[in-house]
Amino acid sequence: MPVRWGAWFGIAAAAFLVAYTVWRYPAAAGGGGGPIYLSLVTVLLLGYAAASWWVTRGRAGGHRGTQFGVVAAVVAGLAAMPYGLTIARVAVLPLAFLAVLVLLTIAAIKAVRDSGSPVQALIAGGWAGALAALGAFIWGMAMAVAAPQRLAVDPSVAASHGGADLIAANLGEQSVIYILGLIAGPMLGVFAAVIGMVIASAKRPRQSTMRSVV
Repeated sequence: MPVRWGAWFGIAAAAFLVAYTVWRYPAAAGGGGGPIYLSLVTVLLLGYAAASWWVTRGRAGGHRGTQFGVVAAVVAGLAAMPYGLTIARVAVLPLAFLAVLVLLTIAAIKAVRDSGSPVQALIAGGWAGALAALGAFIWGMAMAVAAPQRLAVDPSVAASHGGADLIAANLGEQSVIYILGLIAGPMLGVFAAVIGMVIASAKRPRQSTMRSVV
């Protein structure tokens, strides 16, 4: 229950950031893509809420996914700095991505060893990836909303907007990255789960051989 309520609190925080952005910067949701992305993020957050209820019903994969997903969320959140691609960020982003992938893979390996079920490995990887994406969404969006004037300006946005509308429209472009991240997170988790199952199955024959020799 604490994990479930914690996930729902994070989802509510993400929904609040979206609602505040639309209210404070209406141009951020303007254009033809605005309603599409608003509908998409609404469906995604509702899906995350339903998934958190389902995953936290005593499933081994949910337990391992939460353990490593929280750490992955911290790493992804710190890597989701929206203020331009500095030299330090260019160096850190690949390392952060690799760290998140490793964490999701370990979650899947632990889950399949706990239960012996590939399904639990997929649940662990997908859930951990969802938590990582949610952490990146909340941290990145919060920073972008707090200081939208510091965001790197998208040239395509600058060509069609100016003044206050430029800041709002640029904020909308930045938010698209985090919205798509909500899709990419669970997908990365499933990919990591496949890697984890391969690693776990590769180590199992060695252990059984050693036991037979003993």
